[in-house]
Amino acid sequence: MQFALKEEGYDPVIGDVTCSLLDSTIREAVSNDGGVTFTMKSPTDVDGDGDIDLQDKAVLVGLAKAYSKILNP
Repeated sequence: MQFALKEEGYDPVIGDVTCSLLDSTIREAVSNDGGVTFTMKSPTDVDGDGDIDLQDKAVLVGLAKAYSKILNP
C-alpha cells in the first residue's frame, strides 16, 4: 500500500483550498489468512513523534485491514 501525509493549504490565486501529498512511501503488508492478521517489514514513523513503535505499526496494520476489505481496489 502507498502511504502519504496530506497537507492542506489555501491558494489565494484560485481562491480555494488545496491538498498536497507529502513523503509518499510504499509499505508491504502480507496476510496468509485472508486479511485477519498481517506481517510487515520495516515499519515507519507514521504519527511523526520521532520513534517507530507499536502505535505506528497498529496504524499501518489498520490501513491494511481496511484496504483488504475493498472488493475491487
